[in-house]
Amino acid sequence: MQNVVNAQDWRVVTDSLKGYMTPELKKKLDGIAAGANNYIHPSTHPASMITQDTTHRFVTDTEKTTWNGKASTAVVSTTANGLMPKRDGSATSIFTGDGVWKSLAWNLITGKPSTFAPSAHNHDGSYLKLSGGSLTGALNLANGIWNKIGDDVYIGDSNQAGCLCIKGVNADSGIAFVNKDNTVQIAKLTYAGVEIISSVNIKVPKIVFSNGSELWIE
Repeated sequence: MQNVVNAQDWRVVTDSLKGYMTPELKKKLDGIAAGANNYIHPSTHPASMITQDTTHRFVTDTEKTTWNGKASTAVVSTTANGLMPKRDGSATSIFTGDGVWKSLAWNLITGKPSTFAPSAHNHDGSYLKLSGGSLTGALNLANGIWNKIGDDVYIGDSNQAGCLCIKGVNADSGIAFVNKDNTVQIAKLTYAGVEIISSVNIKVPKIVFSNGSELWIE
């Protein structure tokens, strides 16, 4: 039997028509590895192959712990901690222990006096000012109490009957007599423990003795 070759069988093969393979196609086919089209996508892959961007980020365990540890957004109540609610808009309101903003009413203030003023008093001239003013009337000094005057002397009674006592703070006790313009020291009496010392001569015009006799000194 004689084989007959049709003209169509001599053409180059295509995707839709049969034909002969060219040397180029044969080389390409030989260059394909066995099983090259048998791809199976892996079930897992490392996170390092993923590129992060501004809308796709990884979260660490530390960040998750920090976020989970934040306080609740619930408003504070009498039984649970929480956030303070926004103020009611009044500048005079206070946030009270029951978790509510309330007007600062007089009855909400504890520890206040039952009456106002707490005790009878006044603010007239009968009180000595902390700075300035003058002291009038009697000054009562308790027994045995030294009262510091300025920074150099104490006054008191020192339990000495009928005596006003003077005690030096940093030096011997003494009395100084100063003239009215406060610039010149006129005289000073000092007690050093044995005798009284005067900074000027003391003039005694008359001495009266216990028997009634007198001695005049010119």
